[in-house]
Amino acid sequence: MGCDICAVAPLQEKHSLQNKLTQWDEWHVLLANVPAVLFRLDCNAIFTQVEGGGLRLLGVDAATLMGRSVFEICGDDTPAAADIRRAFAGQVCVGMMVLGHGLLDTAYAPLRATDGSVIGLVGIALDVSERLV
Repeated sequence: MGCDICAVAPLQEKHSLQNKLTQWDEWHVLLANVPAVLFRLDCNAIFTQVEGGGLRLLGVDAATLMGRSVFEICGDDTPAAADIRRAFAGQVCVGMMVLGHGLLDTAYAPLRATDGSVIGLVGIALDVSERLV
């Protein structure tokens, strides 16, 4: 009987992993086809992940953002910079950001270490440029 359980457990784990991969693929398909940008900044405000269909619409390539400071992109003295600083101070916040030739409605949330310290942030930005036309 013990052997039957051992044989079933890896099979269940395999199906669980396949389901997770399928769900991840579905999220990537969705993200690639909506006017949004998902991003992650490290504790130095450097882009470590950027993706989404919104990049294409804005005429921005993810490779041009990776490894650069968000303040280099949005400016150091802008409303977006103030929102980002609030997120690094531990607040979840929402604001507008100009990127490329578009206007983004952006939400920022701090990423925390197990001790509660802020180690970066994640954000999602929705291109709302067409709503203003």
